[in-house]
Parts: sequence; C-alpha cells; structure tokens
Amino acid sequence: MSSFKSYGKVDEHEQMVLEARRKTRKRITIVGLSSIVLAGVVFAAVFGIVSTTGDTSQGANDVHSVNNSLKAVCDVTLYKDSCYSSLGSVVESGQVRPEELFMLSMRVALSQVSKAAEYFGDHDHEVFKGLTDSRTKEALKNCRELLGLALDHLNSSLSSGENSSLLDVFEDLQTWLSAAGTYQHTCIEGFENENKALKATVVSYLKNSTQFTSNSLAIITWIHKAATTLNLRRLLSSPHQNEAPEWLHSKERKLFLTEDLKKKADIVVAKDGSGKYKKISDALKHVPNMSHKRTVIYVKRGIYYENVRLEKTKWNVMIIGDGMTSTIVSGSRNFVDGTPTFSTATFAVFGRNFIARDMGFRNTAGPLKHQAVALMTSADQAVYYRCHIDAYQDTLYAHSNRQFYRECNIYVYMRSRLESFVNPSGWLPWTGNSAPDTIFYAEFQNVGPGASTKNRVKWKGLRTITSKQATKFTIKDFLQGDRWISASGAPFKSDL
Repeated sequence: MSSFKSYGKVDEHEQMVLEARRKTRKRITIVGLSSIVLAGVVFAAVFGIVSTTGDTSQGANDVHSVNNSLKAVCDVTLYKDSCYSSLGSVVESGQVRPEELFMLSMRVALSQVSKAAEYFGDHDHEVFKGLTDSRTKEALKNCRELLGLALDHLNSSLSSGENSSLLDVFEDLQTWLSAAGTYQHTCIEGFENENKALKATVVSYLKNSTQFTSNSLAIITWIHKAATTLNLRRLLSSPHQNEAPEWLHSKERKLFLTEDLKKKADIVVAKDGSGKYKKISDALKHVPNMSHKRTVIYVKRGIYYENVRLEKTKWNVMIIGDGMTSTIVSGSRNFVDGTPTFSTATFAVFGRNFIARDMGFRNTAGPLKHQAVALMTSADQAVYYRCHIDAYQDTLYAHSNRQFYRECNIYVYMRSRLESFVNPSGWLPWTGNSAPDTIFYAEFQNVGPGASTKNRVKWKGLRTITSKQATKFTIKDFLQGDRWISASGAPFKSDL
C-alpha cells in the first residue's frame, strides 16, 4: 500500500517529466532495435571522446562531433531550442561526453535560478512596489524561499555529479532536479488567482530557469537509460567512486524500535511544563544546524496549537508523540483567509532525513476555506510512521523529494480493498466539471465493492496501468526505499 499524494499543478510538471521519459524510452527502443552499424554511429557520436589536435580537418571534425553530441542530448529534452542555445554557447570543441553536457546543463540552470532568486530578493524592484494584497505578498515571500530551495538542490546535484559516478547517484540527481523544478512551478502557482500582470511577469522571468532545469532532468534520465541499456556503466565511472554511507547507523535503527525511545529523547516538549519546552517550535530552534547526529524530540500528549516549520538547516530530526490521536499539532491557516496554499501547512518539513512517529497533524479550517494543509513535506528521505493527518482539502501536501508513509491515516490505494461507499465515478474535479488532461491518476488491482473501474470518470489523465507500469510506483522503484526506509525501522513492502 503506497501512501503519497501530489498536489494541484505540480501534477502538470510531473506529467511533463513522464512525457519526456516516454519519449526517452521510445528513442532507446529505436537504438536497441537498430543495426549494429547505426548503434556504432550513435556510440561514436554521443559516448565517444574526441581529441583535439592542431590539424584543421581535425578541428572541423571536432565541431561536427560537438554538434552531433548536442543534437543527441538536446533531442530528448522538452525544450530543445533552449537546450541548443544554452549549451551551444558554452560547450567547447574537443572532448565531449554526455555527462559533461549534463554538468554544463546543470551549471546553466543554476546560473538562471540564481538570477531569478536575485530578482525576487530585490524588495525595492518596481514590480513589487505598491502591492497591498496579503496573499500576493505572501506568494512573493514564498518565491524567495522556493528559489532558495531550488538553488540548494541544484548545488547538491552539481556536487554529487562532480564527486561520484553519475550512474551511482542517478536516483539522487533525478530526485533533486525534479524537486528544483517543482519549487519553481510552486512559485508560479502562488499567483494562480491573483494579479494576472504580475503572474505573467513571474512566468516570464522563470522561463529560462524552469526550462533549463527540466532539460537537465531529461538529459540525466536519458543518459541513465542509454548507459544501462548499452551496458556502458564503465564509461561513466568516476575515479573518486565511493560507496554511499548508510542513512542511519545500526544503533539508530535500534533506537527507533526501542520502547525506551521517549526516555532517551534529547528534548522533551510538554504543554503542562514538565518538559524543557511548551511548544514544538521553540524546541526546534535549539536543534543544531546541519547535524549528522540524530536529534530525538519527545512531544507529550496534548493538542499543540501552533504552525510548525522544520527548516532546511535542521537535519536528522525525529519527533515522537504519545500516539496519533494523543499528540496533535493543530492549525487553521487557509487559502480563503488570504494565505497561499504553500503557507497553510500546520506542520511543514524542509529538513532532510526527518522522522515522525505516533503524531497527529490537523488543519481545522473546514470545507468553506478551500486549500488548508495539515502536513506538507518538502524534505528528502522523510518517514512518517503511525501518524494521523486530518483536514478537509489538500490534507497532505507531499510537495517534493522522497517520502514514505506507513500506517498513517492518509492513503493512495494500490492492491487494496475499496468498500461500497466509494462513488462509482471514483474521482471528483478540483473545479468545474472535469480535470486537466495533464493529471496522472491510476488504480491498480484493488478489490471490493468500490473497486470496479467500469463507471469511473472518463478523464484523459485517468489511466489503466499494467503490472510493469505499477512496479514503477512501488517503494523500491518510486522511492528507492530499500536504501533508506529500512534504516528508519518502519516496516514496508518493497515491491508488488
């Protein structure tokens, strides 16, 4: 049983990525079925190394090889023109390999995101002057934060690409680049129902950064599939290749499972004053920044009326409560009252390797307040075990990166029992009478009186998937969970 949910037009971005992957698969299939001669040409043009000499004809060959490499790489992207223009202006003749083009693509994307972050960081810019609407102001504030997160993920991608084999860190690169793109699209979404002229300006200014980030994601996906298909892992090997460290050490896994975890907590939070802090937010302020050591916070039973943010600098934090209905974090921020969806979360997580156990998160805004998030996670490798997530609309905002939910009260069902209370149509549109064609919804091998898909809505984005396709959404393939979830101690089933 998988437990994740996409939100709003983030699905549009994900659909674009899926489309790029579909095209990639098609191209790889063509390469695989072509003749040995054609495969040799592709190999020489894309994966070969061109050496520069003083010979004029050799220089012409170098230019030709560079152009061939650029064409092969850029043809797999959604934004081919921007790929050619951005890479063609910086690539040099000589040794050109696909991983070098990928690294160049990431540097170009980083440069553009940096420019965008600087633009949104200029509070005195004429575009932002005279704004009085609270939601628009909050959307601009969110953009500054989101672009900062995009920069962090692009920098992490560059660092990993420079110090490791691209194939060995492919899942990380794919996750971080996808997240970097999501952050930029979320920035745009903040202006969805607001000042149209301002939104047009935002879209225009983020055009290059979003396209270059998308191109980088498409390129690394293609490199990975092409290399594994042609068994070229050795061509992309790194002299600095090291085995990645485990996410958690064995003693931390034992700590997660022990019944004495609360007694061994580093920080205790209690409303009645029996702990060091009365608020979770106050406790988080005293967690060391970027710590590689696990910090355990025990939150005693009670309802904590606060909006909590685990900032991106707070790594390896674990919060444990007295039960999903006993320790509850409660808030009521919502879209109708002037808060962008991204900022409505009662509990928002940005710090990597976060774990929550036996906790409840709720937003009490109600059905008339539209988007009102209880839990939002934008952190990589986050685990939620035995948690209750309660709200009316957009309850769980699984924003970006890899997340795992086990025995929590929010589910997306796969191979599960659906009871008769499930309406035969199965799905409802967010607004209007239909849903955008860009969504990607699927049901797979569910059972029970509500599982029949015969009378489901006829949406283009509602798919019937095969076992092979469903495998891509398992914990093993979708989250690479075998590498990190087991370390948290939460039980899980890796595949179908």
